[in-house]
Amino acid sequence: MEKLLTYALKNGVLTHVLDVPNGKECGCLCPKCLEPLVAKANIKTEKYKKEPHFAHSSGSDCPGAYESALHLLAKKVLRETKQIQLPDFHFDYDIGNKDSLFNSLNIMDFEWVLEEQKVKTGEEYIVADVECRKGERKLFVEFAHTHFVDSDKKRKIKNGNFSL
Repeated sequence: MEKLLTYALKNGVLTHVLDVPNGKECGCLCPKCLEPLVAKANIKTEKYKKEPHFAHSSGSDCPGAYESALHLLAKKVLRETKQIQLPDFHFDYDIGNKDSLFNSLNIMDFEWVLEEQKVKTGEEYIVADVECRKGERKLFVEFAHTHFVDSDKKRKIKNGNFSL
């Protein structure tokens, strides 16, 4: 299934294709490459079945645009709600062992949500997508669709004695 770009940057703000004028007048930029976009919001017809979306005005293909938009949207939702739903946690990492279940799909509320903070981990630094704080507790959040935390960043987090 083709993944259509439905969010773009307008004046630095993530904006849905239906919230801007159609065509080049939308004034939007690609969240990945920052190239001008064209809003194709009123094009669904009997012959043309595509949903409303953005396209690069040059006609170029930008492979990371969809994931970049998802990434920005996830950060926006967390920043605005200050909540995240945590997955089940098993002390023994065995999802089949119901006796080891510690937390089951808890929603956690935060006092602060900070994006792209540089955090010292031992002698090195990481930049987490989001740092959430509740009292003295911190939770670092990395949003991933296809590009997950690499082994180097995991090593830095362990050296900083933070939870993965």
